Amino acid sequence: MRLFKVHQVDAFTNVLFGGNPTTAVLDAEQLSEEEIRQLAQELGPLETAFVFPSEVAEFRLRYFTRKGIELPFCGHSTVGALRAIEWERRLSAENQERYAFQIETQAGIFPVGIDLTRPEGIIFTLRIPGAQLESCLVPLDELLKVIDVLPTQVDGERPLLIDRTSKCLYLTASSLESLGALSVDLPAFSRFCLEQGIMSLCVLTPRTFHPHYHVHARVFAPTIGIEEDPFSGSIQAGLAAYLRQEKMIPLTQKRIVSEQGHFLGRPGHVEIEVIEGTPFLVQLYAEAVHVFETLIELV
Repeated sequence: MRLFKVHQVDAFTNVLFGGNPTTAVLDAEQLSEEEIRQLAQELGPLETAFVFPSEVAEFRLRYFTRKGIELPFCGHSTVGALRAIEWERRLSAENQERYAFQIETQAGIFPVGIDLTRPEGIIFTLRIPGAQLESCLVPLDELLKVIDVLPTQVDGERPLLIDRTSKCLYLTASSLESLGALSVDLPAFSRFCLEQGIMSLCVLTPRTFHPHYHVHARVFAPTIGIEEDPFSGSIQAGLAAYLRQEKMIPLTQKRIVSEQGHFLGRPGHVEIEVIEGTPFLVQLYAEAVHVFETLIELV
């Protein structure tokens, strides 16, 4: 018999049942490929992170959706894995209060950190490359048949923008109310995405629930089994680039707070720091709540 420790974590939140739920499975090198996919399907959350040893970093992470589809990177599952690693005290020095190390993923090697000194709680940091946005020539009449929001880009005849790497398409809603009322014909939108080479859709507005935050977003990715993501970490670099390019924030604004999940009853937030350069980098400052841990026994 083999026992595996599994942690359930709510990422991008400081309250229980907020943000985006995820699971982290430790010591995953003892699992077969079939067992990894079976566990991802069994555990329930949209994505599960599997933690492996690494020859080039402290840990290697692999991410699987609950449909068993492997993703090159997942932001909220990374935060969840960091919370599980800290919870298990898998990092060396007993009395250390700040940890800085690297994780290996299929999308690259990323610097991460765990800060235990903040009075408001543990802060998890993740530094990722800034997104490169490009014009996306999609048939707008077809798009507007599957989402019932009129993006402001159509009114101003501006091109739609897509993240070159993640293939996330960004649209702006006119208000928080219209964003909340948005509905997506998921089967039709999934077909549209497959035809147009789109992985996900982020609809956003600079109107927010929290008076001091900068943007509220909703994210849909039905092609990989995610009807709506309660809080997506992987879109934050593109979100920062979009806000800057569309002049929703001044270029001098280096700290952005993004919120998400309120319309699903799972409010969450993350602070984004823009680090200038060519290309620019993005550092995320996230919170996470440990929900429970359990053991799974496999033959």
